Amino acid sequence: MKYATLAGLSCWCPIYIALILLSLPLPLWASFPLQSSPQRQITGKVTDGNGEPLGGVNIIIPGKGRGTISDFDGTYTIQATPQDTLTFSYVGFKKVEIPVSRQEILNVQMEEDVVALDEVVLNTGYQQLPKERINGSFVVLDSALIQRSVATDVLSRLNGTVSGLLYSGGSPEIVTHNPNGRNPGILIRGISTIDQNVSRSPLIVLDNFPYEGELSNINPHDIESITVLKDAAAASIWGARSGNGVIVITTKKGRKKEAMQLDFSVNFGTEQKPDLWYDRNYLSAGDYIDIETHLFDQGYFNSYLQNSVSYPVVTPAVEILNDLKQGHISKQQAEQSLGVLRHRDVRNDYDKHIYQTALNQQYHIGLKGGAEKMTYSFSVGYDKNRHNLKRNGYQRLTLRALNTFNPVKNLEITFGVNYSNNRTDRNNQLNFGSGIQIGGFTHSGIYPYAQFAGPDGTHLSIARDYRTGFKEEMQQAGFKYWQYRPLDELYFRENSSKINDLLIKGSLKYRIAPFLNAEVLYQNERQKISNYEYFSNDAYYTRNLINRFSILNDGGSITYQVPENGGVLNVGEYDWNSHNFRGQLSFDSTYGDLHTVTTIVGTEVRELKTQGFQRTSYGYEKQFGTASTALDYSTFLPTTPSGSARIPAPDGAVLGRLNRFVSLYANVGYIYDNRLSVTLSGRNDGTNLFGVNINQKITPLWSAGAGWVISNENFFRSPALDYLKLRLTYGYNGNVYYGSAYTTGVYRSSYLTGLPAISNLTAPNPDLRWEKVKNINLGIDFRTAKNVLSGTFELYQKTGEDLVEPYPLAHNTGFRESMINSASTKTRGIDLTLNSKNINRSFKWNTTLILSTVKDEVTRYEGEVARSSIQTRMIVEGRPLNSVFSYKWMGLDPENGDPLGFLNEAVSKDYEGIINNFEADSLVFNGSSMPQFHGAIRNDFSYKDFSLSVNVLFKGGYVFRRASTSLNYPDLIDGYANSDYVRRWQKPGDEKNTNVPSIVYPANSRRNTFYNYSEVLVEKGDHIRLQDIRVAYNLKSGLGAWLPFRSCSIYTYLSNIGILWRANDLGIDPDKAPNIPLLHTLPNPFSMSFGISASF
Repeated sequence: MKYATLAGLSCWCPIYIALILLSLPLPLWASFPLQSSPQRQITGKVTDGNGEPLGGVNIIIPGKGRGTISDFDGTYTIQATPQDTLTFSYVGFKKVEIPVSRQEILNVQMEEDVVALDEVVLNTGYQQLPKERINGSFVVLDSALIQRSVATDVLSRLNGTVSGLLYSGGSPEIVTHNPNGRNPGILIRGISTIDQNVSRSPLIVLDNFPYEGELSNINPHDIESITVLKDAAAASIWGARSGNGVIVITTKKGRKKEAMQLDFSVNFGTEQKPDLWYDRNYLSAGDYIDIETHLFDQGYFNSYLQNSVSYPVVTPAVEILNDLKQGHISKQQAEQSLGVLRHRDVRNDYDKHIYQTALNQQYHIGLKGGAEKMTYSFSVGYDKNRHNLKRNGYQRLTLRALNTFNPVKNLEITFGVNYSNNRTDRNNQLNFGSGIQIGGFTHSGIYPYAQFAGPDGTHLSIARDYRTGFKEEMQQAGFKYWQYRPLDELYFRENSSKINDLLIKGSLKYRIAPFLNAEVLYQNERQKISNYEYFSNDAYYTRNLINRFSILNDGGSITYQVPENGGVLNVGEYDWNSHNFRGQLSFDSTYGDLHTVTTIVGTEVRELKTQGFQRTSYGYEKQFGTASTALDYSTFLPTTPSGSARIPAPDGAVLGRLNRFVSLYANVGYIYDNRLSVTLSGRNDGTNLFGVNINQKITPLWSAGAGWVISNENFFRSPALDYLKLRLTYGYNGNVYYGSAYTTGVYRSSYLTGLPAISNLTAPNPDLRWEKVKNINLGIDFRTAKNVLSGTFELYQKTGEDLVEPYPLAHNTGFRESMINSASTKTRGIDLTLNSKNINRSFKWNTTLILSTVKDEVTRYEGEVARSSIQTRMIVEGRPLNSVFSYKWMGLDPENGDPLGFLNEAVSKDYEGIINNFEADSLVFNGSSMPQFHGAIRNDFSYKDFSLSVNVLFKGGYVFRRASTSLNYPDLIDGYANSDYVRRWQKPGDEKNTNVPSIVYPANSRRNTFYNYSEVLVEKGDHIRLQDIRVAYNLKSGLGAWLPFRSCSIYTYLSNIGILWRANDLGIDPDKAPNIPLLHTLPNPFSMSFGISASF
């Protein structure tokens, strides 16, 4: 397997190395003393109120940029003068300052600060404020909670940690070339949009600016905190991109007067092979052969077997049955051969030859610190994952540097560089189910008795595309080897994607007055994606293409219309380049003891330019990088075995997009006597995405909020309650439609004429505008005495307005539909977070509960409801956006096992009439396919140096449509197999024990459609899942005293452990439940990781 190396830094390598070299000396500067004085060694021990040693306490000498950190057993050593003062600080404890004087031993006992434990600094991406000043809805995750998981990507670490956030999965290795269409698998407080071209994902902000690159570029080990903004008051400052919430990621930084700290972490993980036997969309070889035998006896395969023109493929069992019919073999020989096939199971071959145990590795090293007038932070990360599909993998190299300087009084300069180099290998695309198809007219899925390798490991061929006898005959005539051996394809095909991402940022911040700052920020990000797919000359795709376009002449010679030598190369190159500029004034002042005012006002300009191309080359010689160009793509050429076709033409399309945004924004906050607070926020966005009529208007997005800290009132006297705050916010967020208000199309050269051609995509609409989401949020924050119980309770309502939807146009316009702002939705719900300290002695037990409810409905929709939408998503006013509708089920006909429906107020088998009577009132509404409530319970236990954390997730109040068997015999051998086949009705009386109808021949497609979309196949999705367990041992005393670490943790992390309870009785994982047999979705395999993290 090939992986990216430092050589993959491409053209940015010299630039980045220079920037790194410029940054590296900074820690050395920080360690120099500012002045020379007589010094002596000061030692001591730091403990908590119970006398337990505290490791990792920051000990600094203010004004000298020198310090240290206490060791595992709480001891420390530092050089100081008698005139110095030592400052001791530790998260959750009150700061301690002690003059050195003549003492040489300073033992310190630190007092726990209950209030400080609850103090959280909120980063909105524009300003940092204590949470007491914020009236909006937000959640802040600190580094410890983020690092609890070992996932390669950032967003999956949010799963089960944030109320209101629903994580539906996603791969960090997904690579696209559409920056607007990425789907990280996260929803915050449901969905407030309808059209697929409107982003449903939250806005991702990295260090103050929207992040346009692939999310896999961000290394979780570089993150200091993550802030999730959920309502208008918290997120409206981001304007038209905040309708789905905002996730603000803040990376690690050095602190002034902080001693140099070196952090190191490494972990290794394994992931089991997927459980192929879980898949219900599978039939045993015996059942499959029985179906083939039945169809053979009905004459179904006659048109295949007698076709001497196109020689369509048939399976080995059908070949055996045909040989028996033709008298080539005896009945005993046929039964013996079929008996061998009946005892095979292709899943065994998949498990042995296609899949493997996945291995994941993560390495990270970081350096940070600071002096009186500067800070520094530098890190390197490397990830290497071996996928559970052989020859597939993922690799990531990340480099990051961030420095701040104060060259003169009141001026702060910040400069940072992030670099990421990713590579994803997908050489193995033989995944179970859909990875191998045998082609032909109807046969698409692989037959269950296929065999990939013999007992000695020899790669075996399977039937594909054409009859085996025809292929052998053509090979004898001089054609290329035409058989298909799946295991060969593992080595004859290469598929990879590379991402190089370089982000450079800088800022100037000047303090005009103690209460007024001016700041200018700029960020440039360039990302290059390279997709590479190569079929060697030995690959089946190449051989099949060459043979199909080869002609056997009368004299026995062969004419090759596709190059006989070389392979086929498909490449795509995509560049993203974004510029972000922001100018901002910040005001923060306190008047007397009663009034505090904070204000920011600024402007922002952003541009995102994307461009790319796709290309196909034939006869590509990998060694020399050459390809054939003299191919005829316009003419229908004769093909073998029959007919004519064009050679697949290189696309040659050039893709491009230019999005520009200009914004003005302001935010004002006022606090009276630490009791009453008011916040106002507004933003006006302009963009080239919308119509000219809209850009000429000012339509700001705004919010207002009020807060009342009841516990600070004189009348509040409650010994049990330390803190109580009531919050109310109201305002508007926005959603971006990533289509266009103008006529758009794809330009290319016609492969027929060579002349320019265009394909229309959208009709113009000069009034197209932002989608708006109205937010109302009522929240209560509380904390009991000694922080035994704390939490947040919130009620919210989101109303989507001016939502984009397709509106049908008259045919004479030249367009099928136009996108207009006319739809609306309403979403209501509750977010609850509870934190409890159940036991707080030497043995500690803390519990965190998060619970969210969400109920949505479409309140206005003018688009057409297609008849086929019951199979995907049917939008109906008054129902949830993701409603599941089904045909009413009346059981089985006891005489023949036909499914019974309901039509015109009577039981009916008029399937055509039932399906065509496509009114929502005639259907059964089963519920929403999105969970109506979800959450998690995390229990954290610790005893001395040991800790245990267990996270349990739950979802409920939703349904899913499960897959079942086709009712048509031909479909069963065409990839629509399901284990429900064995439960089918076969004789009178079976209807008492099964709901699976009889299988019929010839096919009745309407009968089949009715059954597969009837209410009998809808199941409840409610379930409880044991998501993960983390066990850790902290080396901070005793055993670890001789080690050179300041702190060290050894841990084990288990994930995807299993479902504890589910509402359905079929053992189906609701998160992995395909609704058609063609899909083969398997549960996430169990994984185990071991790691160590240390600070020096």
